[in-house]
Amino acid sequence: MQAAYLEQLKENFKTVGLGVLGVNMNGPKIINQVRPWINKRKISYDISVDPGHKLGEEFKISGYPAFFLVDSDGVILDEFTGFMEGWESKYLEALKKYLDKENISYQDFQFDKKDRVKKNVIMGIDF
Repeated sequence: MQAAYLEQLKENFKTVGLGVLGVNMNGPKIINQVRPWINKRKISYDISVDPGHKLGEEFKISGYPAFFLVDSDGVILDEFTGFMEGWESKYLEALKKYLDKENISYQDFQFDKKDRVKKNVIMGIDF
C-alpha cells in the first residue's frame, strides 16, 4: 500500500515540484522481478535498483522501507524508517509543514485507499 500512497502523493503534489524516487535494494537474484512489480502496480515514479546497497550506505539507512523528504537544494528535511499502517499521515504532515513554511500553495490531499481483497483463494500452510 505504501507504493500506492506515494503514487497518489506524487500526482497530487507534482504541481509544486514533488518528485518521488523509489530504491529497490534487493539482491541480484530478485532484480528481474522489479519491473513486473512496478508494472503490476502501475507506478509512474522513478525506481532505482541498488543491489549493492550503495545508496543505503550513503544515506545510513537502518531499516526498510526508508522515506526521506528532501528539498530542492538536496537538504534532507525529514526521514522515516520502517512502516506501519497509518504512518502515511506522517509523510503528508512533514510535506505540508515544509510547503507551508515556504509559502507554497497546494491542493488538499486525500488518499484513495483501495482494498485489495482476493476472493476464492486457497492457501496451503505447512508447519
